[in-house]
Amino acid sequence: MVRTSYKCRQLSAKILQALVLVSDNNYYRIVELLKECLGDSMKHEEVSEQYFEILGELLAKDKIDEIVRKNQENEDLYISILSGLFEQVTLKCIALGYVQKKKERLGIDGLYVDMNQGKGLGEIIDIASNMIQVDFIKKEFKSGTYTYATIKSLLSIRKLFLLKNKTLINCENKINKMFKEINSDSDEEKHNFILACIRLTEECDKQEVAFLYEHIKNIIDPVKHIPNYQLNLIKNPNHEIYLRGRMSKNPYSLKDLGASMRDVLDKI
Repeated sequence: MVRTSYKCRQLSAKILQALVLVSDNNYYRIVELLKECLGDSMKHEEVSEQYFEILGELLAKDKIDEIVRKNQENEDLYISILSGLFEQVTLKCIALGYVQKKKERLGIDGLYVDMNQGKGLGEIIDIASNMIQVDFIKKEFKSGTYTYATIKSLLSIRKLFLLKNKTLINCENKINKMFKEINSDSDEEKHNFILACIRLTEECDKQEVAFLYEHIKNIIDPVKHIPNYQLNLIKNPNHEIYLRGRMSKNPYSLKDLGASMRDVLDKI
């Protein structure tokens, strides 16, 4: 990638934005070109602000919906872009892992936090999370195709504890949201999720394996939520010596008193 001035990059961005407005064919050509430049942009993320800005605009939910309403034949283009984004997430997490190992070797001298660390990662995760809001992309995303990549990305970001800044924390939160979406509905999604978790345990450390098995357990044996019943307590006048005052807050919720009659007695 050739380094250019900020003003030159701004001008190029405005030209591309103008060309997109001319025709849908221009839109597709420019999206294809941006897709091919994704790897280079991640390598030089410090000078790729305009690139990510345009890519985000062209792959926003409303823009994709508008284009696909006119022509559904190019849906595969967006699926391939989403795959490319997740591939770059994986590669960037690996690169940041090497940075963290270098910090570990430096000891106390490596404890400083680089506030710009992970900027490009944040950009592509933002774009991916916005794309997933489009109905046909969400359907593909939850079909099992991206289950492995999503879980792997979350585990990789969770391990970057020495590099954590606001950007990487936001990245983890957004990947975690995707992580919850891929096993939230149908039995097929849960089946794909469990298979991906088991596959990943072969390349994970003990903490990551425990994290994955905990989520598998929650799917197989979910926590049962106790309904919040309302109890209407009536005090016998003969018990006034034991139970002082008036029970003016009837009915009492089970959440306030406890789950069993023993809890109710203890509360009284």
